[in-house]
Amino acid sequence: MLVTQVHEVAWPQWQRAVLNVLSQLSTHEYEWLINELLRLGDYAPKKRPHLHLLAAACLDTMGGSALASPSGNQPSPTLVRAVEKRLGKLVPPHNAKAAQELANVGTLAVKPLEQQLSLPTLSKRTRFACLQALVLINNDDALDVLNTYIQTAPQPDGEACLKLWSSAIDPERFAERVLAPLFQREGRTELIICRGKARWSDEVQLKSLRGLQHLMTLKKLIMNQCEHLNDISQLATLTELEELTLENCGKITSVASLAGLTKLRKLNLTNCKRLRNLVGLSDKPALETLYAAHCERLENLTPLTGLPALKWLNLHNCRKLQDISSLAHLTQLQHLDLDYCAALQDISSLASLTQLRTLDLDHCTALQDISSLASLTQLYDLHMNGLDQVHDISSLACLSQLELLQLDCSSLDDISPLSALQNLRTLWLTNTRSASEQELTCLAQLPHLTYLWLCGSFPLPPLPISLKELHIEGKDGDTYTPDLTRLSGHPNLCRLNIKNVHGLTDVTGVADLPQLCEFKLWGSTSLTSLQGLAHLPSLQQVDIVDCSTLRDIQALSHLDSVQEFSVWSCPELQDISPLSYLTDLRKLEIHYCDSIQDLTPLSKSVNLQEVSFVGHHMATIDLSPLATLPVRDRLKIRYQ
Repeated sequence: MLVTQVHEVAWPQWQRAVLNVLSQLSTHEYEWLINELLRLGDYAPKKRPHLHLLAAACLDTMGGSALASPSGNQPSPTLVRAVEKRLGKLVPPHNAKAAQELANVGTLAVKPLEQQLSLPTLSKRTRFACLQALVLINNDDALDVLNTYIQTAPQPDGEACLKLWSSAIDPERFAERVLAPLFQREGRTELIICRGKARWSDEVQLKSLRGLQHLMTLKKLIMNQCEHLNDISQLATLTELEELTLENCGKITSVASLAGLTKLRKLNLTNCKRLRNLVGLSDKPALETLYAAHCERLENLTPLTGLPALKWLNLHNCRKLQDISSLAHLTQLQHLDLDYCAALQDISSLASLTQLRTLDLDHCTALQDISSLASLTQLYDLHMNGLDQVHDISSLACLSQLELLQLDCSSLDDISPLSALQNLRTLWLTNTRSASEQELTCLAQLPHLTYLWLCGSFPLPPLPISLKELHIEGKDGDTYTPDLTRLSGHPNLCRLNIKNVHGLTDVTGVADLPQLCEFKLWGSTSLTSLQGLAHLPSLQQVDIVDCSTLRDIQALSHLDSVQEFSVWSCPELQDISPLSYLTDLRKLEIHYCDSIQDLTPLSKSVNLQEVSFVGHHMATIDLSPLATLPVRDRLKIRYQ
């Protein structure tokens, strides 16, 4: 009668009823029952997995060998082979679809899957499918098998178990029964959780954090782009955590759950845009690094007073932040980023941060008074771009250890305090009001200055002999023309970049620079020639970009040390014959110079190693002069 109810084969109650009745059957009757289950399965594809696995379970119960569980009575070898044949078509699964079909059968599939996991010859793909089926079955029997596998397998596939976490019907039980013992056995202390498809083998894709609280061996946890995440209460039990990243978790409104994580050394809350305060972060004696950049609603920093070991604090673009008085307690702080904190007006609390080494105040547009910086005598890196309401920088004269300064303060009254910065090595001077040449002479008093960036309509000042790299940049639409003769004869200048200096007609003055090895000229709309490039014995690289009126590069014929030459977007340049004199030319780029038609001068460039041509006109140019060059097989040509 049970067999006539085959339509109910998927019901666990019906399966148990069949197995329970076996003890009441004779050998002939149970063999008939098993054969009937096989026959029905052969003709019912949708019910086949249930029927054939039930037949295997019956055989096992009565002492057959299909599942290797000996008992008293022994069925005929023919029956055993018949069951094993059907079972072999179902188990092991080899892909996700087959795993799902086995999972639909439920408990009947658990023991065959357990048997497969014990085989040392199982391929990684097949093992994954077996584990996947057990995860999808999601009952105590399946979890017991998974737990045993994790505890006893010589090399359990931990990565597979992690990947399958997101597909578990009950991720909390899965984490408790499978992942927790896995982490304990393998000594795993790190986990990466992502929102989208996992890109790396150590990443896990999760929709929620259910079960995470059981992974108490974790010391490092990274959750990035988990934009759906708004509840992090599961983190409260992870008291061994030393490093936690909650970057781009835009729905998090509170970090109070982190209160008990007293071993934290590094915390990243970047782009948690709904976070208003940092309650939960006090009493973190080990916390050294805190990133709270782009927390656009953050207003209260009071909990930070309980972070005595904090050395690195990033509050970039916390645009509502006005009160930073709590920072006065962070006496061990060495690196502070406050750029784009546009509402910040008072930084007097920084005066007590005497260990500070780097400070970024870029675009704190409401800031007027920086006198409190005078006490930061250990500071070596200071950014002050976009501080248009700051008039007085006299406090900077006290910063005797300062090595790098970026200064963009359009309302400055006087830049002479810079002369006191005797350790300064890098200076960016941008959009400061038009300083006189006399004011700029203070730069010559900086004995260690090696890098200088001048952006604005500055007269070219006397330069310290220590200078090795100079960038000169004009403003768009300005006809500012620096006097380049001021550079002539400088003994140590190695790199010279000139950009957007639209009044420049030639480069007379860039001569007699014995150490100059790199010259770059960008965006000069009046330049007609490179006249002036002379007596440069060390020059190796020349880049000319977006010089719309350049026609003459004859000056290059005297620079036989040049190894790299790039010319981009110079539409009036036709004659490249001077390149034939560059006997050591190794790299050449000619991009969007539509008037160049004759490549014959390149036929002598036997040392060329890399050549790139880009532009529509390349489709009509005769490339035969390049045929004899060794580099002909490595030409890069794009017709666009």
